[in-house]
Amino acid sequence: MSIWAYIQRRWPELVQLALEHAGVVLLSVTIATIISVLL
Repeated sequence: MSIWAYIQRRWPELVQLALEHAGVVLLSVTIATIISVLL
């Protein structure tokens, strides 16, 4: 099976995983920014 077929079959899970990862990164950046502003 090609990687494209795999992605097409699994994309909802991949999108959810990407959104969760993006949320964690965004939260980390926000916290780091707040800390740098306060210090």
